[in-house]
Amino acid sequence: MKKINIGILAHVDAGKTSLTERILFETGIISEIGSVDKGNTQTDSMEMERQRGITIQSAVVSFTLDHVKVNLIDTPGHPEFISEVERALRVLDGVILVISSVEGVQPQTRVLMKTLAKMGIPTIFFVNKIDRVGARYESLLTEIHDKLTPHALAMSVVANIGTSTAQTEMFTENNQDFMEALANRLGDLNEHFLEKYLYNEKDLTPADFEWEFLEQFKRAQLYPVLFGSAITGEGITYLITAIQNWLPSVHSEDTSVVRGKIFKIERGKNDEKIAYARVFTGEIKIRESLAYYRTNQAGERMGFTNKVTGLQHFSSGKTTNGTRAVSGDIVKIMGLTDCQVGDDIGMASTETTEALFSPPSLVTTIKACNEKETIHLYRALKRLAEQDPFIQIKQHPLQRELSIQLYGEIQKEVIQDQLKKEAHIDIEFLGTQPIYIEKAIFTGTAVERMGESGNPFYATVGFRIDPNPRATGIEYHLEVELGSLPLAFHKAIEETVYETLKQGLHGWEVRDLIVTLTDTAYASPVSTAGDFRKLTPLVLMRALTEATTQIYEPIHRFELEIPIDSLSKVLFKLTQASATYQNPIQNDQVFTILGMIPIKNIHPFEIQLPGWTQGEGVFLSEFHGYQPLHGEVPVCTRYDHNPLNRKEYLLHALNSM
Repeated sequence: MKKINIGILAHVDAGKTSLTERILFETGIISEIGSVDKGNTQTDSMEMERQRGITIQSAVVSFTLDHVKVNLIDTPGHPEFISEVERALRVLDGVILVISSVEGVQPQTRVLMKTLAKMGIPTIFFVNKIDRVGARYESLLTEIHDKLTPHALAMSVVANIGTSTAQTEMFTENNQDFMEALANRLGDLNEHFLEKYLYNEKDLTPADFEWEFLEQFKRAQLYPVLFGSAITGEGITYLITAIQNWLPSVHSEDTSVVRGKIFKIERGKNDEKIAYARVFTGEIKIRESLAYYRTNQAGERMGFTNKVTGLQHFSSGKTTNGTRAVSGDIVKIMGLTDCQVGDDIGMASTETTEALFSPPSLVTTIKACNEKETIHLYRALKRLAEQDPFIQIKQHPLQRELSIQLYGEIQKEVIQDQLKKEAHIDIEFLGTQPIYIEKAIFTGTAVERMGESGNPFYATVGFRIDPNPRATGIEYHLEVELGSLPLAFHKAIEETVYETLKQGLHGWEVRDLIVTLTDTAYASPVSTAGDFRKLTPLVLMRALTEATTQIYEPIHRFELEIPIDSLSKVLFKLTQASATYQNPIQNDQVFTILGMIPIKNIHPFEIQLPGWTQGEGVFLSEFHGYQPLHGEVPVCTRYDHNPLNRKEYLLHALNSM
């Protein structure tokens, strides 16, 4: 049986989950269509999803079209849960990108489209809500062309748009205007096809058009646009047919080496880990050992092996137990006790996994209302981090405080709700601020030799640190012979360098730094790896103190569309928000403004923008990088044992020996 793994993506309130419900209804998986408002949809299973009417976690459901099995992943639409979307995209064969025919292309739509184009994922645009007042056709197609891609092509027409009787009809080869538009679109990327159409049109058959259409679609060079309504069901049959006939599928079982990807983790009734995985090649069998891999911060490949204790397939809206999983399958795997989201199954990937979306840009301190529950809170957060590694928990060694990284306020509310319902812990957030970074300004050196006054460790370590003009993170080099130390000691030093630089002079992560190991010595047999682990932070921080650091703040690139009469007001507010911008560009009755803005000022600006523009302002931003921060230096709570305070650090280090 052929298999297709697809995702449904959209901006908030485009009708994504409603479309999933309608597809499941039309394919016979459910007998009654659930409602987002009523909280009884198939894929929104979390209580908070039902209460808020938004998707928070990705959900998998399957259905069959003739001889094609479709695994459908419904993803969150809210930008604060973009990490769920990122993980899903890595396992998909194709995507349905939902756009509201009323609200049109939204900032989140553009962010998603940019990523889909970058990854080369075949995508169908489904324009939803054609039965709503204010629904558009021609102007929306222009919007898609201008804001998403010039390679979109309408495949259906709508009659009575904006009314409850709106109907769609697919274009056919008998429609000359459509065939001409199709030929032009196909000819944009295939000059030979266009030349044949212009000079030897009779030699082109409908089959030639179909073949070229499918080839360009599968290469993500052409984006068909379908119209419909998830509420009335209009146009859904055409969409289902397109899924079956257009999207690429896995035709046969690939029995070569096992290769897969874990994209989600949940806990079972008995608290066991359950991994959601896509199998790309090979075969996974129950009761057989399965290897999986990940790369740590130092760039080292880590491998794990466990016996598969259970397999579950998605089938006709349910999960069924199985004994094997093959290429093209999306399955639940039990028994992988050490697995994490993003792990490669079977064999380690040789490709560098680049983040598709910007990482969380906010950090907040989280505290249990009852201090006695701090340990339980930490364990509960670790479990949440299994589902979303971007959270990145840090624990203060002395104070009863924890910090996590996140995208925004709604995510905070979701975490608070999950901890209350799943772990029975009441929490409070003590403050949220942007995630700053530190960069070295000058070169710094430091060395501490074994036997010298003040060095209680059987180790000699020396470093030179230099600013790295390239944005490559931390580069670690040796100026000593590799054989000057046992390999275990070298490894201990390198690992500790990466760990120590997670907090610089002001408590923020240090980036873009070249660290060179310049001096080493040990005393056999008394020296241990622990000596080098404990001494390294002291020496490294001395070198960093000599180099000094500059704080950098995160900034977003933005695009802003506003009515003409609000220009002066908005420009004034942008200046107040420390934004830099280019000269506004006028297009009809709208000004477009491009620029940069510190992330700390985005949320207040977005909240007030509707009032300045009579609700017509549209603000789109995405992470761009960092810029030097001028003014008061923000300090981050230290979660290490503070090697900047030598007395307290040594007190802890020596007590732990």
